[in-house]
Amino acid sequence: MIKINLGLAKILVLLTLMSCSNKSDGLSPYEKANYRKIAYNYLYSNNSAPINISPNKSKIEFGKYSLINNTNFILMNNSNKISFFLNNENINLKNDQGLVAVSFYTNTVQDELLGPSIVIIEPITQQVIGIVPQN
Repeated sequence: MIKINLGLAKILVLLTLMSCSNKSDGLSPYEKANYRKIAYNYLYSNNSAPINISPNKSKIEFGKYSLINNTNFILMNNSNKISFFLNNENINLKNDQGLVAVSFYTNTVQDELLGPSIVIIEPITQQVIGIVPQN
């Protein structure tokens, strides 16, 4: 009986560690779902969304803001940098400020030609502050 309980305890610890290991980007599944919803609603409220995007076909990434040669960039964890336009020129961002990029994919020719629809969110205010122009 003790061996069974010890084995069960090991399995529970392993499952707990596995569920926590998916937070390498620092975002919980709840936070990702929330950012996905904010970005999806923004695209549709501004008539900027491709007709066939799905909130389930998205990628959420955390990055840092950087202003380089008067251009706004989000520097992603994988060393990728993406330029974006601010929604409002009165938005004040600081270098290295955390931002969230939500990319929506359609899995169609549109992604190959134009790239995904990408929305930039300021995580503290939960507001969309910018959008990445498609090619």
